[in-house]
Amino acid sequence: MMRRFGAMSGKVTARAQAWARGWLRAATPALAVVVPAVSVSAVSDPAVSVPAVSVPAVSAPAVSDSRPTRPAASALHDVHVSHMRVVVEGPTVAAQVRLFHDDLQDAVRNHARAPQLVLSSAAGDSAFARYLARSVDVTADGARLAPRLLQARDERDAGGILMRVYTVEWAAARPVRRLALRDALLFEHFRDQQNLAVVLRMPGERRTSLFFAAGDEKAQVVPL
Repeated sequence: MMRRFGAMSGKVTARAQAWARGWLRAATPALAVVVPAVSVSAVSDPAVSVPAVSVPAVSAPAVSDSRPTRPAASALHDVHVSHMRVVVEGPTVAAQVRLFHDDLQDAVRNHARAPQLVLSSAAGDSAFARYLARSVDVTADGARLAPRLLQARDERDAGGILMRVYTVEWAAARPVRRLALRDALLFEHFRDQQNLAVVLRMPGERRTSLFFAAGDEKAQVVPL
């Protein structure tokens, strides 16, 4: 049984990663999408796609000395958006979560009360895992699932903006029939934060797109 579950977990995680790579190729940088500020419940969308919007990087102003400078966060991007790609198959829920690195580092530092924390580090991954458990709820058939962080990496979008990408897994006791998702990442940090989630149900590749705006703390339900 454990071997079969391990194989299933690896299979679903690989699918989540493959879907995320496909999304990135088709819609880089998808996180730079401004979504209308409307309340949206779980809406079935069999052909969902995220439009590609380019966000130009802005250079830091010239300085009189030769020390390297880092552009301010506001100069890098003027939207606060995250994207989550979720794959559900049998008892396994796997997701890739993509966020702006600077936004997330500030939020995780505040949550961990560690102003010098480096997000792209082992300590940063541990702090993010705790922050994720507080900010994202995944419930399967009424039972809340515990997240397990599988992978973390940095990458840059087409505009050169640094992103942080995580692969996360939740394991249920039995095949999931009804999934409830709440994504409140960065809501306490930005009043205009918007979180996009696409849930892909396997087999059949049925998709549901979800939208969470800052202040929207209610879980949205996806029947499977």
